[in-house]
Amino acid sequence: MACPASPQRHLCKGTPKPERIAAFLRQRKPDCLCDRCIAAGLSLGSVREAHQVIGEFATTDLFQKGHGTCVSCGAATTVTKAI
Repeated sequence: MACPASPQRHLCKGTPKPERIAAFLRQRKPDCLCDRCIAAGLSLGSVREAHQVIGEFATTDLFQKGHGTCVSCGAATTVTKAI
């Protein structure tokens, strides 16, 4: 399935998950989001999928992972944000 040419194209289900998650976090910058809300926001198959990809992002200086409050669900948990 081809994604439409739009600013949201990186969020299309046909786009690889790392690109979808990165684009989602960049669009929500500077919001902090938990893995569960990232998975729900992108309709991923499981929270585990989001967690694995986000763990890889933590090794870059483009994203920050740490304890905080998720702006979506309000949970005090591990959150990720684009910086």
